[in-house]
Amino acid sequence: MEFSIILVTILSILSAFSAAALLVALYNRKPLRRTARITKVHTLGLCLAGLVILGFPLFCILMPLTGVVNAWVYEVVLIEITIIAYYILSLYYRTLQLSNLLQKIVAYIVVMSAVAMIYMVVFYLVYKWLFKIHNAPSEVFVLNFVMIIIVLILLPLIWELFGFVRSLVSSSTVDLTYVVKKLSKFATSNVKADEVADFLADYMHFQYIGIFLEGKLYSSKNIDLSEEELLKISRLRAAEKFWQEVPEEIKAHGVFAIAELKNARGAAYGQILIGAPVGKKMPEHKDLVQMEMVVNLVAAVLDSEQRVGYKRKGWRKK
Repeated sequence: MEFSIILVTILSILSAFSAAALLVALYNRKPLRRTARITKVHTLGLCLAGLVILGFPLFCILMPLTGVVNAWVYEVVLIEITIIAYYILSLYYRTLQLSNLLQKIVAYIVVMSAVAMIYMVVFYLVYKWLFKIHNAPSEVFVLNFVMIIIVLILLPLIWELFGFVRSLVSSSTVDLTYVVKKLSKFATSNVKADEVADFLADYMHFQYIGIFLEGKLYSSKNIDLSEEELLKISRLRAAEKFWQEVPEEIKAHGVFAIAELKNARGAAYGQILIGAPVGKKMPEHKDLVQMEMVVNLVAAVLDSEQRVGYKRKGWRKK
C-alpha cells in the first residue's frame, strides 16, 4: 500500500468524524451572540469553501490536460482537508460546544490525528528527499503513524509527569499550573488537611506549612507550639487586607505569615500558617503574593457544608 493511499484513507476517516461532529453541533446549536470571534470563524470557513470551489476546475479540468490521472482524488482530498480545518478552527475559537464525553473524544481524536498526519508528511519528505529512498515499505509509515498516535494519546500523562518532575526538582521557581491542577483534584476527593499541608510545603517550596482547623494544627512538620500560642494564633485580629499580623513569639518558631481560610459565605473557619521559603530566612513580598491565590484555593478545598464559621475557642480543652 502506497503512502498516498494510507494518507487519503486516514483523511477520509478524520473528515467523516469532523463532518459528523459538525452536524451534531449544528443540530444541537444554541443561539449565539454575534461576536468578532464567531465572525472570524465564519469568514475563515467561507475562505476555505472558496478555496475548494476554485480548486475544483483546477483539479478536475486543468490537471487531466497535463496528463494527471484521477484528478478528482485531489479534489476529494481538498474537501476533506477543508472539513477537518473548519472543525479544528471551530474548536480553536470555541464556537463549538462539546457537551458530552463522546464529542470530546471525537475532538481529541481528530486534533491528535491531524497532528500525527502532519508529522507523517514531514517524515515522508525527509525519508524520500533526504535519504533518497523512493520505494519505502508501507509498514514503516503505518508503524510511525501508530507510534505517534500512541505518543499523542499519552501526551496528557507526559505533561502531568513533566509538571510533577519540574515542581519537585526546582526549588527556585514554582509551577503554579501543576499546583492549581493538583488542588483542583483534591477538591473532588476526601483529602486530609495534613496531606494538603505536606503537598504545599513540597511543591510551593516552603520549609513549613500549617493548617489550623477546629482547634487542631495539621502541619508539614512538627513545631513546638504550646496551647497558649495556638490560642493566641486563633485569636489574631482579622487582617485588613489578607495576611494577619504575626506575634514575635510565633515568628520564633519559624511561622512568618498567617491568613484566614474563608468559606463561600466569607466566614473564617480556619487559618493557614506559612514558614520561610526553602533557602531563605523569611518569605519575601513576592512569595506571599504568589501564595494568596493558593490560600484561596486551599480554603475552597477544605471548606464543607458542615463548617458555617470558625469557632475560635472551639478547640480549647475545657
